Parts: sequence; structure tokens; C-alpha cells
Amino acid sequence: MNAYLSEPMERDDAQALFARAGVRDAVVDIEPCRGGVTNLNYRVTLGSGQRVLLRRYRSRDGAGDAAASEAMLHPLLRDHGIPVPQLVAAGRDGSDPFAIFEWLDGVRLRDAANQEPDPARLVRAWADTGTALRRAHAIDLPQRRDGELRGGRFVPSQGPWADTFAHDLRRHAAVLRGKALIGEDDVRRIRVVADRAVAVIGVYTPSLLHGDAHAANVLVQDGTDGWALAGWIDWERAIVGDPALDLAVFDVFTRAQVGETPEAFWSGYGRHPATQPHRFYELVTLLLLASLDHAQSLPPGREARRVVTTDLAGLLNDLGS
Repeated sequence: MNAYLSEPMERDDAQALFARAGVRDAVVDIEPCRGGVTNLNYRVTLGSGQRVLLRRYRSRDGAGDAAASEAMLHPLLRDHGIPVPQLVAAGRDGSDPFAIFEWLDGVRLRDAANQEPDPARLVRAWADTGTALRRAHAIDLPQRRDGELRGGRFVPSQGPWADTFAHDLRRHAAVLRGKALIGEDDVRRIRVVADRAVAVIGVYTPSLLHGDAHAANVLVQDGTDGWALAGWIDWERAIVGDPALDLAVFDVFTRAQVGETPEAFWSGYGRHPATQPHRFYELVTLLLLASLDHAQSLPPGREARRVVTTDLAGLLNDLGS
């Protein structure tokens, strides 16, 4: 099964969306882009010769919120020196929300890392990726409270941040036990970690998180001096919370996609993560990915299930359970 969303789109249909967004330039060519898991992406060439990315949000009930979030966030991120595609226009109303961004040439950092024979040529790209994520986490938000973005506006969380993840741990453990992937003692130990979530996470400053931070959401370009960051993409899942979550997700996905997270990334970010919160969010991420059958068609899902079925005890030991 191919986990990536892709479907053809007629030029007339694309032209109708562009007209909804107030873009009058003619669509002369449209080509589906491979690689989207939560949306449909197309490279569109306009009559003026400009190339743009058309993104249609199709994966969940909150697709309109995702479109509004990216439309709101991209200008903010660019103002803080974080390379993201410039928003051209957006259509957030109706049953087919979409956004139009400038086209960024480049390849995914995940793919560059797997294809580049000389790791030294990737050092700058990894470092710049970490630096850009740190800048996002450092944005001075009007409200330093945990929450999410809905309709392009910040909505505070209804309950404590730690409670959400404690609930997720218990839920994922039950699903995995139901699939006979973990034992009763594993479930008991996971519940112990969940009960200690507040203490394990510790104190943090609520920050703007990417929400799906990994090397497949980073575009890089190859140059004479090596690879360089072109842009962080796919901010549709952005939330406000503990920045350690972004770091753990990035680390889990990078290890599954390309191997150990390079030291250059941590240097660019400015520090390594604190061990206990990192392990906690690592556990949450691994249990989620391992519990999803459809995730097994991609490396992060397969690696998560391998870790959960063979090395879970070590991770729980690190968390004092």
C-alpha cells in the first residue's frame, strides 16, 4: 500500500480554485507531487511562467483549520528568519480548503541524506535545520499558553498539557496490548510512566511547535559548498506547547529514515534535549506509530513497531518504570 496521497487534477479544476483565491493567471500545467501524507500537493505552472505549489488539505475534519493555520503562520515565520514558502493566496472556506505557495526548488533532507555519499556535505543543512527550528521555538507569542490553532487563531488547551500525553500513553498501550504486540507487564509499566507525566516533563516555556517535525518536512538544495537549507514546510499541524516534543519527534523519525540524528542538528539547535522529557515524548511517539497498522508501510512506523516489540523494556527503564 502506498501511504502517500496522490491523485490527478484537471487544469480546469485547478483554475477554479485559483479563481476562488483571486489568482487570475492562467494555469498552463499541473503535476502531482509525490510525498504528501496529510494533504495533496501539485506543482502548477502559470501563464506568466511562475511556478507555485497548490496544497489541498484532505486528510481530516479540521482541514479548514490546517489551511488557515499555514496561511497565518508562514508570514510570521518568515518575519523571524525561518525559511518557509511565501503564501501567494488561500481558499479556506467551503469543502475543499487549499493554499497556494511559492515553489521552492529542492529535495527533502531525508532523501538527500540517503543519497549523498559524503556526510560532510550535509553538515550545513542539518545545522541550519536545527537553527531554524530553534528560531521557531523562540518566537515571542502573544500568549505563552499551551494550545492549538483553529481557523488561524490560537485556542488555549482545555486541560493540562501533561494530561493529554498521559492519556495518549494509556490509549496506545491498550491498542498495542489488543494487538498482542506488548504484554500485560508492559502495559502496567507504561501506566506508571503516564501517572508520572507531570514530573517527567518538568517545567517548560510554551512555544510554537511545528507539530510534525522531521527531515521529510525540510527542503534542501545542493550547492558547490554542500547542501543548504531551502525551507521548513508543512506547518499545518503547528501547536503551542513543550518544544521537547518537536525534538523527540524529529529524533525518532530521523533515526528511522536516515540513521542517528547528526550532531550538526543539535549544534544548530543550540543544545541536546533534556533526557527525561525526550524519552517521555519518544515513548509517546513510538507507541503511537507502532499502534497504527497503516503506518507500517513507511520506515518510521516499521521501526517504531520493531522498537516496541524488542526494546521497549530499555526505554521504560530509562524512564524509571
